[in-house]
Amino acid sequence: MRKLGWLVMLASPAIWANGLVDCQRDATSASCSAYLNGVVDSALMLGDSQVKARFGETFAERALSSRAGERVKLSNKRYCTERMPDAGRLKAHLQAQFDANKVDSISDMYDILAVELSCYRSPPGAGTPSDVTP
Repeated sequence: MRKLGWLVMLASPAIWANGLVDCQRDATSASCSAYLNGVVDSALMLGDSQVKARFGETFAERALSSRAGERVKLSNKRYCTERMPDAGRLKAHLQAQFDANKVDSISDMYDILAVELSCYRSPPGAGTPSDVTP
């Protein structure tokens, strides 16, 4: 059984590439839909860890982790968990990006997902900073 798991992991990049090409051709095809279901499910499972791997920790997060303690960390974790996007909405957003020809690589696709999954928390009324790209 382990050999099968390793085989699937090793074959995954080739499968990913085929799915990407299918989505670039027709974002509403059955093969693209199945591919995006897998991409969205894995992104939701990884959640915040994927976003941090992509963007890194912000200054505010580092300051909180070094000064504020567990209470603030748990509060932020709960805040982000309650605001996880719906898988259907993520998939529809990715399909729209493919239809608009804005996805040229797997990296582009994961950048889009990272933005959608990021848990940016600003003070009320602060607005979104101009350097944050949606």
